[in-house]
Amino acid sequence: MKLWVRGRYPKKGTYMAKSSEQDKAEGTLYKVGGRILQTIGFLTGDRKKKVKGRLGRGTVKDREGRVKGLFRQ
Repeated sequence: MKLWVRGRYPKKGTYMAKSSEQDKAEGTLYKVGGRILQTIGFLTGDRKKKVKGRLGRGTVKDREGRVKGLFRQ
């Protein structure tokens, strides 16, 4: 049996938008992580890791940051 203990003060549902630079940086990090996962899957022969590395969300985050940058100017 697992018990889930919550903090005394729950977080409020506030959302702050990220800047385009932050989205671009996150996209780059996700791309690198996906490539590493893809390489590990290739070297070990694990097809699931290889596919998971390809389907990363790095490109989406990177493009989101670029679009934000276009509207900012």
